[in-house]
Amino acid sequence: MRQKFTLIELLIVIAIIAILAAMLLPALQQARNTAKNTSCVSRLKMLGIVETLYTMDFQEFVLPSQLPPEVPWFKILYDNGYERTFCFRLTRDGANTKKPAVPLCPADVPSGSICYSGSNKWEPWQAGGALNSSLGGYGRTRGTGGFYHYSGVWVYPAQKLSQYRKPSEKYAFFDCSIAVVPDDSPSFWGNRTCTSTDNGLFWIAHNGKINVCAIDGHVEPVAYQYRTGIVTENVWKKKFCGSFL
Repeated sequence: MRQKFTLIELLIVIAIIAILAAMLLPALQQARNTAKNTSCVSRLKMLGIVETLYTMDFQEFVLPSQLPPEVPWFKILYDNGYERTFCFRLTRDGANTKKPAVPLCPADVPSGSICYSGSNKWEPWQAGGALNSSLGGYGRTRGTGGFYHYSGVWVYPAQKLSQYRKPSEKYAFFDCSIAVVPDDSPSFWGNRTCTSTDNGLFWIAHNGKINVCAIDGHVEPVAYQYRTGIVTENVWKKKFCGSFL
């Protein structure tokens, strides 16, 4: 008759399993992060494609950041049928709102909060579960494509694709906590927690980088050096803001 395992043998087996788990868990986490990053890139590429379709349909005018009276870019895409796969969001309890919302990056934590300027918490959902439709996913600056202010003026006029001298170097969409970003906010670069001095509108969500989609539709990761959350002036103006390269 086969003897039962002794206590020492059982402890050895448990120790081996623990060692193997410790070796595999980081690899599994890395694989999970890679999958989230791939999904984020795919979403940004889709946004680049639908922006190109919009430009073709509207006589080469680039997708505005906001149209009158106060219609942000994601609502423009949703209402006109360009993108309805992820340009809307469910309430926290899973009810389909059938209303547009800024897409969420797959690396987001839906129940987590996002800091703005180091203090105020901005979340994709309100405390009761309702949507904050303009918060928590991807953004573009006011100066990209044109921006109509609710006060009744075009802060940035409508823009044609031909006006961008280097569309491959001008960022149209990027990992961001607010859909439409003021162009005068170069210091609002940070992470998604409320514990760091580097909190802000932008966060480094993918292995120390953010993903960006340029006006020409290509997607790339970006990592910039920053001090206390301040992006260098020339990087901000040339890459993100409404000035033409």
